[in-house]
Amino acid sequence: MIIKRTLAVVALAASLALFAACKAEFSIGASGDDPAVEDVVLSTEIDETTARPRHTTSEFPSDIKKIYATVEIRNLNKGERFEFRWMKGGEEGLSRDVELQEDSEHRWVYGSLEPKNGLEPGDDYQIEVYHNGALASSAKFTVTE
Repeated sequence: MIIKRTLAVVALAASLALFAACKAEFSIGASGDDPAVEDVVLSTEIDETTARPRHTTSEFPSDIKKIYATVEIRNLNKGERFEFRWMKGGEEGLSRDVELQEDSEHRWVYGSLEPKNGLEPGDDYQIEVYHNGALASSAKFTVTE
């Protein structure tokens, strides 16, 4: 009887230790009416009507003609501002400002990079997207030969 009780206590302790080692995670996203700026998406094309990204990637050839950085937004107001900062090696290269011209329930906003003489191969490129002056999203990308 003592052995069964001891085994039960050991089994309970092992179960509690296993449970304590588990990690629960959750996140609260924007509900349908909350303002939202989603993560930046890089692509080689966008839809001409909606600006939704097409052919998404984080790797581009050095002779790329145009790279798009796009964010999906919801429930933002006229006058809110976005800045797209293109970086290499931590140094800002180009930036583009966009101001919303009307209230927006849902849409895509983009900035683009059009290198005139191509880009140097490397993996130290980054796009930073600021919403009303605060960093909203960033993404790293690679340029191949």
